[in-house]
Amino acid sequence: MPEHLTELLHDSVDELAIPRPDARVIAARGRALRTRRRAGAVLVAAAVVAAVGVGTAVVAGIGDGDPDSRVAHQDRTAPAPAAYDEWGAWIAGDRVTVGETSVHLPGAYFVAQTSVGAVVQVAEDDAWSWVLVDPAGEQTPLSIPSDVVHVEGDPSQPRVVWLEPGDGELTAHVWDVATDRELVATGQPSAGTRADDPGADIRVPVLDGDSVYWTADDGVSWHVTWRGDRAIRAEEHPFLGVRRGTAIAQDGERWLLWDVATARALGPLDQRFSNPRLSPDGRYLLATDYTGDAPSVWVVPVAGGTPTRLPGLSGLAAWTLDGHVIGQVDGAPTLRRCSVSGACDDRPVAGLTDEAPTLLVADYLMVG
Repeated sequence: MPEHLTELLHDSVDELAIPRPDARVIAARGRALRTRRRAGAVLVAAAVVAAVGVGTAVVAGIGDGDPDSRVAHQDRTAPAPAAYDEWGAWIAGDRVTVGETSVHLPGAYFVAQTSVGAVVQVAEDDAWSWVLVDPAGEQTPLSIPSDVVHVEGDPSQPRVVWLEPGDGELTAHVWDVATDRELVATGQPSAGTRADDPGADIRVPVLDGDSVYWTADDGVSWHVTWRGDRAIRAEEHPFLGVRRGTAIAQDGERWLLWDVATARALGPLDQRFSNPRLSPDGRYLLATDYTGDAPSVWVVPVAGGTPTRLPGLSGLAAWTLDGHVIGQVDGAPTLRRCSVSGACDDRPVAGLTDEAPTLLVADYLMVG
């Protein structure tokens, strides 16, 4: 494994005017947040399969629990309406939009997409709060602990995941946002991690169906089936994400595609591309080319083929649940949605101001 992990550099981020929470929020947590994501490791070659007894796991009964702990006012297990699937979610100033519905939510800072709506991180006086905003605009406060810094969503399920540091261990928490309860807390060794020293970087796990992927502070990566039947340890290439069993990994200065189940390399990504993100179905990559005068956004087929440029979008773009790409048009108060073939349509965006002119799309970590 390389002596140190190559971190993702978002060269254009520093030039953007991005709304941030009160500095007291970050200071109170004792965390220095940066504009880069900690890499994990793709699970390839020489993986050692072990019982989850290597770490610890506590699994909640999937079909039991106190009925009062569930969200009872409506059935949130149903698929999201079409507008949310097609247009995704974003933050513009103090407004959060989910599909066609916009709500006023001061302090909104980050959005994670799930199958039932957007999980919104909100900055408060001395901590974070978490709110589920469904496609109808209904807001449901979630019981995710206020000291959780970052969650990652699963676009195919009503779940999010985060990592909690402990003494010599990192624990992944999988949370069902439809019923507002934890499904599992599963820990694995992480040499050098301390509960009283969370670290300078945000630890970013990946949730893909019944699997959670993350990299410990000692560089060892884990693939845990969160229902509790196995954990796989590997020490290979740092990865950015996994979708439907396809992983995007970093090998030095180049990006590789891998099949997680077979540990088979699917091929490298053109070196001009960076910051690749897999589509929800794992068939395409959304990548940014920073080699020109301005960043440009491209869709790259995982199976091979000609990349397609998406006109008018910068590096701050994201996937929708149905496989479109959304992003702000060249700093204008306009959202552009493009298909993987490059056909695009626009819609105006309310809520942007001179103080907060940047539209923050879902699932894009922008902190610092």
